[in-house]
Amino acid sequence: MIYRIRTITLTGKELGTSRAKFVEAATYINANYPEVTSEILVNISGSLNQIHWVTRCESLAVLEQYEAKRNQDAKWQNIVQEWLSKVEPQDLVDNFYTIVS
Repeated sequence: MIYRIRTITLTGKELGTSRAKFVEAATYINANYPEVTSEILVNISGSLNQIHWVTRCESLAVLEQYEAKRNQDAKWQNIVQEWLSKVEPQDLVDNFYTIVS
């Protein structure tokens, strides 16, 4: 099992708009891409201006295939472009994890 956690750092003003858009994005992914599971996490302590988008799938190969399909998806592109028209992320970092126990 592979987990990709994409951490997006935003300004305080952008956080509310982004939370709603990321929930919409995760809901769309979960409904249209059964090979992955997508969840949105927010910090309850520490840096409160971050959103963490968790994508879980069986392997890196599955993740790559999903990304290729999703990047050709016009509805997905509309979701992303609408979000980007309203915010300017300060930082975006991807981390990849696998389960060891």
